[in-house]
Amino acid sequence: MPTPKLATPATLFEACDPLDDELNGQPLQEGTLEEVVVTAMEFADCRLATAKIVTADHEELHAREIEDVFSEQISE
Repeated sequence: MPTPKLATPATLFEACDPLDDELNGQPLQEGTLEEVVVTAMEFADCRLATAKIVTADHEELHAREIEDVFSEQISE
């Protein structure tokens, strides 16, 4: 996967919310890729495993890719 640009517009989706079935698949946050990755990383429970980020150029990032972007580009 090429290194995504942190300023790219993106949307964070929660594919499965263990506490609220109505949130399954719903967009949780829109903003830059950096903003939504940080929000996804704040999921301290099992929600990161089912989180999905879709960028403006239709690239999808799932749990492992989200963790990689955070550790390689944001937490430095």
